[in-house]
Amino acid sequence: MGTLAVSEARAKFAEILADPVQRAGEDPASLRAVVAWHRHGTRLQLIRMEIDPGVLVPLRTAGQALDAEIAERTNSMATAEAANRATRYTRTVSGETPLFVPEPITVEQFRNPDAVARWLVAHAGQYQLAVGRVFEHAVEWEGEVIGKKPAFVALDGWGAPAHTWGIVFGEALGTLAADGNRWGWQQTYAVPDGSIQTRCARWVLAGRIEAEAAADRTQGDALRSLVLDVLTKPRGMLPLPLQDELTDEEARWTLAPAGGPGSVNLDTERQATDGRSAEPKTVAKPGRRPLTDTKLDERIERRCRTFWREHQRGPATVEELSNKVRGARADRILARIKTLLAEGVLIVTEKGIKVDE
Repeated sequence: MGTLAVSEARAKFAEILADPVQRAGEDPASLRAVVAWHRHGTRLQLIRMEIDPGVLVPLRTAGQALDAEIAERTNSMATAEAANRATRYTRTVSGETPLFVPEPITVEQFRNPDAVARWLVAHAGQYQLAVGRVFEHAVEWEGEVIGKKPAFVALDGWGAPAHTWGIVFGEALGTLAADGNRWGWQQTYAVPDGSIQTRCARWVLAGRIEAEAAADRTQGDALRSLVLDVLTKPRGMLPLPLQDELTDEEARWTLAPAGGPGSVNLDTERQATDGRSAEPKTVAKPGRRPLTDTKLDERIERRCRTFWREHQRGPATVEELSNKVRGARADRILARIKTLLAEGVLIVTEKGIKVDE
């Protein structure tokens, strides 16, 4: 992103921050983006959402306006196409140009992940949402079905749970282990930076920093500038503590249905129908959840590499490394560091602890 683009992006978000209506995603353009996103996801059966009546009215109004615009565009297209058909022979002789036929209105025209995220964050607690779908996938071996396992279909543009993917060879498929019996490779993927999930996390983080800026008279301006950094800068350009906090918040906004990766705080409701219990309706809400061992291990390794880069040496003790890691209890972090040392992922050198690359 060039200097001009960065300046324009910061100016745009400064304007949104100063406007409570845009900040809440309640301006006409944002509401239309939310409606279009919801319709697209619902049509693909990848969104299950219940919205409180109090916040549903503006969305219905935006939906009706969108329907009217679609109907008007459809009529304009039909009128132009009919006129062109009626004059196709005379135009062939005269060389007259056919009438312009406008393009149909599509969901992509209203794609705005940030607008959807602003609405979701501002109205958290006033809706129930599950994104994605879980289904059973047949496992085949040499042309025969040998079992089934759950598979997850994500909604394009929402994001995807940060995950590690790899291939392992040896006695059995599984995670990479330092037992000499398995080998392979793996790679960790972060949530896409421009996804709705990430924009939700960034707006939550921006709100926390804003609250601190309002209370701190000495550092208020610097903190407000940091808010714009969170909303505009790529993940890798943010300070490391904020990168970790952003990753944690993204996990809370996975909002996968039960059985999906990263599903959190699942509520199930049963409705009685003809004296029988209906199938449970599963929804998810943002909420805190502990880091998995895999995620905590990745954070420990990242902190160890950062320590080497900043100090040209490694942490001298497990306690020194543990003090640099956030996101879990101190005793659990220490236990994971010792496990990584035992497995050979971390090694002790003359210049301190390091990741065995």
